[in-house]
Amino acid sequence: MAIEVQLPDIGADAAEVTEILVTVGDSVELDAPLLVVEGEKAAMEIPSPQAGTVAGIQVSVGDEVTSGTVIVTLEGGAAATAPDEDTPVPAAEAGPRIETVEVALPDVGTDAVEITEVMVAAGDAVEKDQSILVVEGEKAAMEIPSPHTGTIQEIKVAVGDSVNSGTLLLTMEAEIAAAALQPAAVPAAASAAASAPAPAAQQQVVSQSAQSGFVENREYAHASPS
Repeated sequence: MAIEVQLPDIGADAAEVTEILVTVGDSVELDAPLLVVEGEKAAMEIPSPQAGTVAGIQVSVGDEVTSGTVIVTLEGGAAATAPDEDTPVPAAEAGPRIETVEVALPDVGTDAVEITEVMVAAGDAVEKDQSILVVEGEKAAMEIPSPHTGTIQEIKVAVGDSVNSGTLLLTMEAEIAAAALQPAAVPAAASAAASAPAPAAQQQVVSQSAQSGFVENREYAHASPS
């Protein structure tokens, strides 16, 4: 859309065009000088109010012009406008932070398990909860999932290794969400409830499970028949 550029208020009744600094087809930036006018006391350059392409020149050297006279037409671009003070500016969203993390074997409910398959290699990109290796205990084999999305750096175990809960399995460049860096506060009542002793019935169930010698941890492992 063509925009008519008018001579702004120059503080004088009339001025003379002494030089035209652009031609039709020129690309101009915001505030680039378009022409020079001379009044009673001084000469001044008239800047472009926006970026665009000169579509037409409506004045010539020697013309007498006044404030409001159309001097050129521009196409493209948009007039520069000051931001509305009432318009809210969205805050920058914090993206995930990349950190090197160590991935350890979670609690699998038994003293030791054997690595039967390593499902990733250094340099592999993995998603959160994607299986990274398989371990086998006394009663079942289970896949160990990745706790983060990221890239595998180094594998610390091999097939046949005997590992325990807490054994370092691998290191990875992980995407740590901003929210995860600032854990939410736990209400005092909930914290107290969590630290309270379990009822006798629950303690009995836990005791019976411990006697079985192997407890599946469903949060970290997906058990399958051995």
